[in-house]
Amino acid sequence: MKLKKKKLKLNKQWKYFAILSSAFVLFFSFTMTLLVLQIKKSQQLVSIKQAGDGNSCEDLAFADNFNDNNLDAGRWSSFVATGSGSTVSEENGLIRVNIPNGRSEYTNGGIKILEDLSGNFEITTNVIIEQVSNPQASFASGLFFHDSDLRNALELKIISTNTEGKYDLIAVNRFNHQNETIAGISLTGTDLVRIKIKRRGDKVEWYYKIGDGDFISLGQVTNEFYRGAGLVILSTKNYGPDFPAITSSFDNFSLSCPTLNPLACLGRCETYDDCNIGLTCTKTGDVNRCLNYDCPEENDCSCPEPSPSPLVCLDRCESDDDCEGDLICKEAGDGDIKRCLKYECPEENDCSCPEASSSPSPSPSPSSSPLSCLNKCETNDDCDEGLICGEIEGVKRCIKYECPEENDCSCPEASPSPMPSPSPSLNPTASVYLDYDFPFSASPSSSELPLLSPSPDTDDLKEDSCAVTFSIKGIGCIGKLIKKSLSLFIGKILNIFN
Repeated sequence: MKLKKKKLKLNKQWKYFAILSSAFVLFFSFTMTLLVLQIKKSQQLVSIKQAGDGNSCEDLAFADNFNDNNLDAGRWSSFVATGSGSTVSEENGLIRVNIPNGRSEYTNGGIKILEDLSGNFEITTNVIIEQVSNPQASFASGLFFHDSDLRNALELKIISTNTEGKYDLIAVNRFNHQNETIAGISLTGTDLVRIKIKRRGDKVEWYYKIGDGDFISLGQVTNEFYRGAGLVILSTKNYGPDFPAITSSFDNFSLSCPTLNPLACLGRCETYDDCNIGLTCTKTGDVNRCLNYDCPEENDCSCPEPSPSPLVCLDRCESDDDCEGDLICKEAGDGDIKRCLKYECPEENDCSCPEASSSPSPSPSPSSSPLSCLNKCETNDDCDEGLICGEIEGVKRCIKYECPEENDCSCPEASPSPMPSPSPSLNPTASVYLDYDFPFSASPSSSELPLLSPSPDTDDLKEDSCAVTFSIKGIGCIGKLIKKSLSLFIGKILNIFN
């Protein structure tokens, strides 16, 4: 019994041990899981940081006039194409980039800020083209802001123009590898140019100034442009096929932050930086105010819409003011749609009016030449000889005088001479009356009459003498006369042979 109790006590101790061990394992597993998750999160943050989740303008803002002849390694790093022989140096208060010729491939060199920049910013620098071995060859030198894979960029650069001493300054927006040149101006090789890229909110603006002048807006975009973090670069590069030697320099660099609370329209300002995007600081009277940079002469920041070109014949319109010249806005017979039509003849839907005199008389004067068949008219005097002015489907037109009811000027053939008198061999009481059943009257031709041979034996004809109505609806009586005539003729022939 004692031995049995001891065994029971031993099993109970093991039970406690197992419970404690399980709790420890669970605690350890939970702790390790949290540690792994924290490590992964840190790695992700580092990865995001390395991918270009850059510093804000407030963190990186600085200015550098390059006067100490020693590049600030805490802010900048220089770069050149490997094996190109290019050099980048800070000397005489400038950053000078020298690219030799003799290479048959793209070559570049310059400096870049060590850390990525994000958010809103203003980047400004001077750029000077000092020397180019072949002015007609291709090169570019200026300010660049782009992401790590060059997929997106904002650029403001001086480029060659194939003319000695002449260059262009162009603003470029690259979005998803698609380059868009926003604007450009022409420069001379001696111009001291200061350039600026400004990104704020949903807009990017490019500026320049020459010498001691004021900054001038070169262009802006408000739709698709790069809003992410990127590198700030001052660079010079050459292109094929000539790959010229080129020396350029940069000076007075500044990275600053846009005004957090920019002034709205008509706000009093000191410089254009005080004003909101799209506005510029312009003197009005005795004070400077923020006005629309597209039309600073307008003191209410509302630029008038350009006047549309006047509408031409048959264009759709709303009022007479929409139409050019003497055209008026009138319904043109295609529903309720109004179109620009001729003032003198709005019923004509092709704006071509018959030539008329300039007389102020309400009745139009006759045309210089008579109108032919079916032309529109006002009076009989307007129409050619043999035509009269009559209505056809509500419109007056020149139609045939002899048959005005016919709307195609084609009348049925009329007899040129009076109807011949009946043959004297016929009984004078046997007469033929012709009555055309047409909407017009005319004499039938003699060929339409029954051909009756003269014969003394006209008793049968006399017995059936009748007034014949020659009708287009029936010719029974004429058939009967023809039959009688044939019978008489055949009878006469038989008598001769008998």
